[in-house]
Amino acid sequence: MALIQSNGYPDWFGNYGLHWWISKKEINKQIDYFYALGAHGQYLFIIPEKEAVICIRKKVGKIKDMFLPIEYLHKKIIPNI
Repeated sequence: MALIQSNGYPDWFGNYGLHWWISKKEINKQIDYFYALGAHGQYLFIIPEKEAVICIRKKVGKIKDMFLPIEYLHKKIIPNI
């Protein structure tokens, strides 16, 4: 797991360290993972326990749309890998 350097926004994105967001199971209630978040909705998720790398590109129209890829990861991808 990546090194936490800042508490970041644990309830939204997770913690932050070495240019990666860190979402621990205690926060997301599913699995430990870390990810890079681009300026326009690009996500690169790394899930070590599942040996998975997932890339999602979502054009963000509204700020609330920023969380759609994370919701998709939690509801559709993680349960199926």
